[in-house]
Amino acid sequence: MANSAIRREFIKHVGNAFEGVVASDIDGPTAKAPKIDREMGTEYAKFKVATGLATSIFFYSFSGSERKGVTTQRLRLAFLRQGIPATIVTDALRRLEDELWFLHFEKNFYYFSNVVGLNRVVIDKEEAIKDEDIEAEIRKRIEKIAGTDFDVYIWPKTNSDIPDNKKLKLIVLPPQHTIKDHATEKFVQNIINKYSTGFRTYKNTLMFLITDPNEYEGFKRITRRFLALHAIKTDKETMKRLVEEDKERVEQKLKDADASLSVKLLSAYRYLAKASKDGIQTFDLGIPTIGEKPSLTKRTKEYLKDQEVILSKLSPKVLLEKTFSKEDERKNITEIWESFLKYPDLPILESENVLKDTIAQGVQTGTFGLAIDDKIHYCESITFLELTEETQIVRKEIAQKIKEETEKQPPTGVAPKPTIGIPPIAPIPGKETITKLTLKANIPWDKLSDLMRGVFMPLNQEGAQINLEIKIEAQSPQGISKNTLDLKIKETLNQIGAEVLEEEVE
Repeated sequence: MANSAIRREFIKHVGNAFEGVVASDIDGPTAKAPKIDREMGTEYAKFKVATGLATSIFFYSFSGSERKGVTTQRLRLAFLRQGIPATIVTDALRRLEDELWFLHFEKNFYYFSNVVGLNRVVIDKEEAIKDEDIEAEIRKRIEKIAGTDFDVYIWPKTNSDIPDNKKLKLIVLPPQHTIKDHATEKFVQNIINKYSTGFRTYKNTLMFLITDPNEYEGFKRITRRFLALHAIKTDKETMKRLVEEDKERVEQKLKDADASLSVKLLSAYRYLAKASKDGIQTFDLGIPTIGEKPSLTKRTKEYLKDQEVILSKLSPKVLLEKTFSKEDERKNITEIWESFLKYPDLPILESENVLKDTIAQGVQTGTFGLAIDDKIHYCESITFLELTEETQIVRKEIAQKIKEETEKQPPTGVAPKPTIGIPPIAPIPGKETITKLTLKANIPWDKLSDLMRGVFMPLNQEGAQINLEIKIEAQSPQGISKNTLDLKIKETLNQIGAEVLEEEVE
């Protein structure tokens, strides 16, 4: 077709309308097939794979047989020759299907027509899609896969859009803020340091997702294609003009575009930033693996846990090293918890429970002591712990000394000697001690935490051995599933070592 004389002779027999078809899709300065060869690399360009396939299809479109066009098998036979790897044909054919305007595929036959095909219809629809339509769809996609591991804030405009609270927050920056951009760094720094007209307190609760500009542009193109295909599918008049195979291709291409958007979104927002002691620390989350569809928060959380930036466990020794200075003998646990939320040089704790578990472990192993109200706990189990200002971690040496002196105190009724650091509980005049207590009460189920704090903890601090017997009566007009009873309730009782004294079901 590059030979002008042959080309003119051929066009004379098939109709001048096909001059535009050749120029658009097969051969010429702006033809798409040669462009595909150049874009796909040296092997394709060397053998002119896309151009050769398009030319073969064009000749078969006027073969004189009853059925115009050519099957994939005959196309391979027509095009392939010695030295051309057979494997490169499939890739080139797929690109021809996606990009040529006048190429049709119907009942397993490829052919050219002077009537535009689906690709041209898609391109017309794409040109009608506005940038604001694309942004609205992208925001909707972000909301869809945001996740719930952190509080998520999408495309903030000012630092006031991000609250200054103790919750962990994932901030998805607007797409104009890209990685390694000075304006982006300035915007992130402003959110980290400022809240409204004042300073931000909880800096270590902020994580930022930032776009890769190249990946984001590809994501925008696929979003535009998705919206165009959706517009075609919902336009009855357009669908009527399409052949059945093209209608099926619209359905399939729409599904493919829809499925790829989530992965493309994760690829676009591949960079993560957070505050550090030196300013801003950035991470590359990488390209997600095929088939992976995590939420934005889950992907971020798992990555930061792998990097040990977010901790689900913390050793008692590290807790002391990170939060105690050499001069500190004691510190209340509320202040310690706040430190992990405020200071970017500390790791992020997954939740309060991480700190509680670490404290309980540290007390049990004797790494440090814990002062709760007027009692020191050291080398013992802590069954219940609340983060309050009255509860303090005490260095090992002091906790050990206080506990030893407390144990040496004279019996009740004799004035105790003062202890170091923790004031003793003064006996109340006229009050007697008791050796055994038995209580039977109806307790609202949603007040069990109050029961633990106000009843069991004081008894435990008195050194009492506690036996607890619970009677549960549960009724439901709709009925309680037997699976719930067997697989959840009984299994839980079994795991905590509970002894079932009585069971009655109706």
